[in-house]
Amino acid sequence: MRTDAVAVYYNQAVELEARERYEEAVEAYKRVLAVDAHRSDVHVRLGLLLRHLGRDDEANSAFDAVLKARTSPW
Repeated sequence: MRTDAVAVYYNQAVELEARERYEEAVEAYKRVLAVDAHRSDVHVRLGLLLRHLGRDDEANSAFDAVLKARTSPW
């Protein structure tokens, strides 16, 4: 179920982003991360989208999550 939810939310986010429905895409990416917080690719996509929206503090947090994941021993 978890993998299915991640795939559904991720596909929704990508589709919303492609349709320039950016705020909805942000929420969909956040749903992906709520199910699987270790998806570096999603943190990056979310960060880029937030940067595009001018939400720099939130974008930086998304990028920081990638860096933390890469330096974590787990």
